[in-house]
Amino acid sequence: MRWLPAWSIAVTAAAASLTLCASARTQAGGRSPPQRVGDLAVADVNGDGFADLIAGLPGREEYRHETPGRVAVWFGGKGGLRARPSATFVEPAIGQGSHLGSFGRAVAAVGDVNRDGFADVLVGAPGAGSCTAPPGAKVNVPPLDGGRVYLLAGGRAGLAATPAAFVDGARMGGRFGSGFRGAGDLDGDGAPEVIIGAAGDGAQICQDHGEGVRAELPDPLPSEQGIFRCRPSGFSRWSNDAAKADGAGYVLTGDFDRDGRADLLSSRVVTGMLAPPQGLGSGDVNGDGIPDLAVGRSDIRRGRLYFYPGAAGRGISEPPAATFIGPLRVVPGVTPTARNEVALSQTSFGMSVVVIDVDHDGFADIVVGAPWVDKIYVYAGSRAGPREPARQVLSREVHTWFPDRMVAGDFDADGYGDIAITDVGSDITKPPRDPTLTVYRGSAAGFVTKPALSVALADVVE
Repeated sequence: MRWLPAWSIAVTAAAASLTLCASARTQAGGRSPPQRVGDLAVADVNGDGFADLIAGLPGREEYRHETPGRVAVWFGGKGGLRARPSATFVEPAIGQGSHLGSFGRAVAAVGDVNRDGFADVLVGAPGAGSCTAPPGAKVNVPPLDGGRVYLLAGGRAGLAATPAAFVDGARMGGRFGSGFRGAGDLDGDGAPEVIIGAAGDGAQICQDHGEGVRAELPDPLPSEQGIFRCRPSGFSRWSNDAAKADGAGYVLTGDFDRDGRADLLSSRVVTGMLAPPQGLGSGDVNGDGIPDLAVGRSDIRRGRLYFYPGAAGRGISEPPAATFIGPLRVVPGVTPTARNEVALSQTSFGMSVVVIDVDHDGFADIVVGAPWVDKIYVYAGSRAGPREPARQVLSREVHTWFPDRMVAGDFDADGYGDIAITDVGSDITKPPRDPTLTVYRGSAAGFVTKPALSVALADVVE
């Protein structure tokens, strides 16, 4: 197993501010709470040879547990994805400490765990689960927010009605299952491993208490992540001394050295390099048959895209083979200068990255999101790697945080890569808009600008 650079989650203050302000405006304006947006994943869960789209749809009021979370599945087919999901899985309530709402916050494709020909899916519910109260906590309710991860088995009808297995977090307030940092077979034993994150912040459990209920808590819990082996019988800790000693963020991703095993990337190799989970993409950009790594970094003055080519027997190495700097914000009537460049550079370029062959030319293309300006940039692949400038730019009306989540797959199996995108909606626009799911189909000329699918996520749930 090779040790290479990985990155811990970086959430920009701009994104957090946008989400919080939108929530406050919604309550003040008397509207019902907007549908929450979870992760997206792509996997062939019904075994028909077409890529399917899986979307996590947490409850509208996650911390009040008013509505259950859901996972919706759109089956791929010759005509692409239909407007309505093909199947919907509703959050189960299992055991003490199970509270509805957070199911679907994180979703990940984990491969065919039980080897029955159908891809399986992991779903995180960070607000659920039985756990242990932290030392010093004085609460008169069952332990809360330990977090839980479910294994949902694929089948002809989509996802099985009953989870195949689940695992609970061990810490009250740890919010285990907040996110996944990749999945793959690290040790070559045929069973996939998965990195599961726990967001921490134990103080969040206070939000679940009714009036007059008092809780005295220690300092908020730090975030953490661990590697778990995923088998049909359930989850177990995957022990690795190097991972424990590393002390830094790590991610599990493609086979960059072509040895038949997934690689674990560690941030120790590149100090200070940060990327959110959705800011990492892999695919064969230079057409040599080996996956390459594309990394977005959006937390700096001007966002960056780093390209690392894979190599047989060697993997990836520093420095990156190419570095693209995010384009400046375009403001009508404003010419970029040294004085206004800081403001114009705040685009969050690199927040989302996927890699897929959009135009079916044998070279995967890199698709980069800049949600602060509601744009997506497409960089063409070639034998020399990705090429500048962007061959295509997709735009959405402002203030919707487009894209929030983005995944790639060939949903109609025509050889042209497609992308599925969610945004967070907006209470600034008139009329206000709930989050939407949008799908763009690939073609020889790039993405078809008219969406193949555009649906309000609130309509999917109701």
